[in-house]
Amino acid sequence: MTPVIEHALFMIDCVLTSRSELLQKFYSFKNDKFNSITEFVRYLLLDCPASTIRNNASQSFYQLASKFDAAVKDSPLHFFMGLLLENIPSGNHPTCSEFFSLLGNLLGDAAKSQDTSVLKNLNFEELIGKVTNEILSRPAEESDRHPDHVV
Repeated sequence: MTPVIEHALFMIDCVLTSRSELLQKFYSFKNDKFNSITEFVRYLLLDCPASTIRNNASQSFYQLASKFDAAVKDSPLHFFMGLLLENIPSGNHPTCSEFFSLLGNLLGDAAKSQDTSVLKNLNFEELIGKVTNEILSRPAEESDRHPDHVV
């Protein structure tokens, strides 16, 4: 199943980059398994048991967001930032490093962008508070040989 998803992510990136008018169709994606694009992205970044798929999804979504002008209201940067910020995982979620890697990269790009609209409506105090509370409420699962990547 891994190669199929990896090829699908590559195709999504290629098609959406060359035909930006299809972005809205991508944003409204649903099928028999996923009721929304949010469920699909959440599965790929958080719930998929294969770390290679989670990593490839994170990289693919980041590349897609990087290829479009951030000043465009419905750009992938706006879309993925909103989706990720609304779906920050809580509790002991052992497979969230790719999720936070993508979110961190998108926040970094948004901060560097000439367009501040992505960050304008972001409540940084709330975001930092939520992430800090999650870190503090989670027991550390770290040893000298195995760092706690969730934290």
